[in-house]
Amino acid sequence: MKRFLSYFFVGIVTLGLTACTFSAPSSNVTPLTFDAINSVNLNVADINISDEYTPPLKSPYIEHTLVNPPYRAAYNLIQSAYKPFGSQDEIQFVIKKASIVTEQVSDTVSLFKFWQDQMATLYTAQVIVEIYLKEGMPPYTQKGQGEVVVTRKLKVSPQSSAVEREEELNHMVELMMLDLKSGLTKTLEENLQVVVR
Repeated sequence: MKRFLSYFFVGIVTLGLTACTFSAPSSNVTPLTFDAINSVNLNVADINISDEYTPPLKSPYIEHTLVNPPYRAAYNLIQSAYKPFGSQDEIQFVIKKASIVTEQVSDTVSLFKFWQDQMATLYTAQVIVEIYLKEGMPPYTQKGQGEVVVTRKLKVSPQSSAVEREEELNHMVELMMLDLKSGLTKTLEENLQVVVR
């Protein structure tokens, strides 16, 4: 009996140590830097970026839990995408909103020819950036303004793992940044006419 208990104890300890050596799988998500992005020259002397969005840090908002929250991604994108190439005036980019909100929605799936109603997670992301063209010297008169709103939705199956969910959310943020750059550049070129070609 003592020998059995000894083997049993050794087995439990071995299993415990083995379990400690395994860690949860991690995703391939890395911080978005936009270092390789093609920058756009603007006919202004200075570019100012401010982030006025304060994440609520509570449900249903989840943007603060991501490796690449949209407010940080938007800031990094603008910083890399636009360069001053003029001698006067200033462009101000103001990040007003950069949220991702979750809600549970019905997700009907077919399983062994039977229909089951499950709850999927719907993520609604929105980024709002305001643009102001101002004189670079006092009295800093505003010469024009614009606004770009980017919205995307992502429905994630209840069967998705935590890693898959993180990677899907990151991909959504990447796509939003492409939309944001396109919208900002169009506004800067057509509305404010400061893009240098």
